[in-house]
Amino acid sequence: MHMRVLAIGFGILIGMAGLCLGQDREFKASTIDSVVEITEPTCFEATFELRDLAGRVELDELIIIVSRLGKAEKGALGKRRLHNAAETLSNYPPGGSGRTLVLAEAEPNRDRGVLEIFVKGRLELRIVIARDKELYVSPCVHEPNERPCSTADEPRLYPCKKG
Repeated sequence: MHMRVLAIGFGILIGMAGLCLGQDREFKASTIDSVVEITEPTCFEATFELRDLAGRVELDELIIIVSRLGKAEKGALGKRRLHNAAETLSNYPPGGSGRTLVLAEAEPNRDRGVLEIFVKGRLELRIVIARDKELYVSPCVHEPNERPCSTADEPRLYPCKKG
């Protein structure tokens, strides 16, 4: 196996002092049986995978979401991606609020932006995002005469969320 072992010290996470990750590494989904990797997902694909993961995880299990910006990405894009993933995971299944989520930003990836989602310290989902793009999650479709960011759920998600 050509992948470095990723060690997360739960003492560090509990104390929120930081998150230690190895440097960039090559990742092949086929090397880890249970890891799902999606590359440049549509809104529907990202929403499906996040909800599928949320449906398989007990409400009391710790979920860690790590955002890594891609090459030449700057600003709050990593935080925005974390926010959208966290909103989806914490609100699904309905009544899923109360989940324990830890959100972290790590060293940039050498290519595209990445979200890595860990459950019980094990990598379960890896989302590779196109350069300088948001992580779009449900609601995904607008009627032709409907303005973007006009539905009730959208103001809590980026790019519609203010600030």
